[in-house]
Amino acid sequence: MKQTITLAAGLALLLSTAPGWAQNAGTGVVQPGATPMTSAGSPEATKPVGAPDATARLSRTDKTFVEKASLGGMAEVQAGQLAQNQAQSADVKAFGQHMVADHTEAGQKLKSIVDAEGISAPSDLDKIDQKQIDALQQKSGAGFDKQYVKDQLAAHRKTVALFQKEASSGSDPQLKQFASDTLPTLQHHLSDVEALAKK
Repeated sequence: MKQTITLAAGLALLLSTAPGWAQNAGTGVVQPGATPMTSAGSPEATKPVGAPDATARLSRTDKTFVEKASLGGMAEVQAGQLAQNQAQSADVKAFGQHMVADHTEAGQKLKSIVDAEGISAPSDLDKIDQKQIDALQQKSGAGFDKQYVKDQLAAHRKTVALFQKEASSGSDPQLKQFASDTLPTLQHHLSDVEALAKK
């Protein structure tokens, strides 16, 4: 009888320490004093709300949207700043000014969404956009105008399609709403640059 009680007590002691041992079972490192896992059964559950890896929960459409919208917005602002300084046409200068204002505002709205949701977004231009900006910096006058309008025409066609897709097929409610709200402005930009291209 005494032996049975001792075995039961030993088993209870073993079970009470099991969570600390089990937490690192998959790592090959046994740490008896480790903090037990959360009730959710996942180490991810211990991470604070808004952790950078929240991007992992986004759909492919949402991830693509955040990346391309962020990059495109930054490129539009930089190209627009160049247009204000290096363009010859008053219309092109004015268009560049609108791009800086509108895309700065849109960029701030997108940043507030991704920051609040803990989503990772690019903070610098990619190689393709940077190469395009570098090429524009080398131009001035009528040559600048022609290249800038050509770039803007291609960029806004892609951007309108990107925002249309997010507005109709996105999964994240805030990103979807942002795309829907911003789309009319982008469509107006496209109409304006199409008019510039015909001049």
